[in-house]
This record gives sequence, C-alpha cells and structure tokens, in this order.
Amino acid sequence: MPRPKKIKASEQQVPASITKVERILSATDTKSDISLDDMPLETLHDYIEYNKAARALNKKLKIYRHAMKQCPIELHPHETVEFTRNDQPNNKMQVYLCNAIIDFKLDIYPGKKHRLPRMVIEHLSKLGTPIWEVIDKKDGSRDTIQTGFTPRFALRTIYEGNDGAIGF
Repeated sequence: MPRPKKIKASEQQVPASITKVERILSATDTKSDISLDDMPLETLHDYIEYNKAARALNKKLKIYRHAMKQCPIELHPHETVEFTRNDQPNNKMQVYLCNAIIDFKLDIYPGKKHRLPRMVIEHLSKLGTPIWEVIDKKDGSRDTIQTGFTPRFALRTIYEGNDGAIGF
C-alpha cells in the first residue's frame, strides 16, 4: 500500500479568518486543564507555575502576550536575621532585588533585626569581594583564578517564636 500523498500548506483547508496566533491558542487551550487567566495565585508555588506556563506560551506564540507576575512579599518564606555590614559598619544598606518572582526594596540598618524573605537573604549572602590568586601551571605559564571571596555582610539567623517576629 503506497504512502498517502503529502498535502502542502497552501492546499490545506483553513478559514481565512483564523490567524496563526488563534490556532496556537486554541491548540494550547485543549491541552491544558486551566487557562492562565483562571489559574489560582495563592502560594509562591502557584506564581512560579504561572510564570513557567506564561513563558512557554509566549515562546510558542513568539509574542509577549502574557506578562510575568511577581509574588507578593507576604507569600515568600521569611527568616529573622541580624544584619551586620563588614565593609561599612555604620551605614545603612539599600537592598533592591527584582526578578520574575520577587520585587523587594528596603533599607536595612546594621545591628538590627530584620524579617527578610529567604530569597533576599540568599542574594545578600552571595555578595562579596572576590579573592584572586596567580597560579603557576606545569608548562610554565601563569593563570589568574578566583579562589574565594570576602563576604561584605554577616547575616545571623535569629530563632524566635511567633511573638517576636519583626517586619511583614
């Protein structure tokens, strides 16, 4: 039995009123259980899943139709920390972290307790001054590599009950 004849794109029966974007949208709506507009946004995980689905749909559509939604600060997991600045111990620190998940802006004062989202704490702990070292290779050449970094901030976690929570 011979193979069926290939149908060219120009010969297919597609109504002229349906555009490429509408065809892709109708195809994606049948695959997913919930559309992006009906997706519940109640937890941090919900926002992350929404942003993944919006990115995938925007990539498929090749247009930026669905905007990323940032999770409210209240839904992020928090920790109480005491902030110390190693490079300038008396000056306040303006923290600004903005990405697809969080939009955070706050002035942090050294020596005081602050209730910060874990994402901001991780960001602050990664900041530091790099330590560079010159290494002699076996072939006689020299190479400069980063061997570590000097942290700019010290963040000490404060373990308190719910009564002593400070911040949001």
